[in-house]
Amino acid sequence: MGGDSFPSVHASVSWAIASVIAHEYPGALTQLLAYGVAGGVVPRRWAGQSIASEVLIGIALGWYMGRKFFLSHSHYSAADIAK
Repeated sequence: MGGDSFPSVHASVSWAIASVIAHEYPGALTQLLAYGVAGGVVPRRWAGQSIASEVLIGIALGWYMGRKFFLSHSHYSAADIAK
C-alpha cells in the first residue's frame, strides 16, 4: 500500500471492514463507531496524497464489497437481514 492507487486502497479497506461490522451489528452506536473510524482515513488521505475522486470511489467500493461479503457469509436469513 504505497499510496499511489486508484481507487484509494486505504479508503476501500477501511470502509469494507466498517461495512461488515456495521451490517453484522446493526445498532446505531456500532454503525457510528465503525463508519466514524473508517471516516478518519478520509482527511488523512486528502492531506496531499490522494485526490477526492480516489477517496470517494474507494469509500463506495469498500462499502459495497463489505456489504457483499457480509451477505455472502451471513448466518442470518434473508428475512432477518431485511429487518
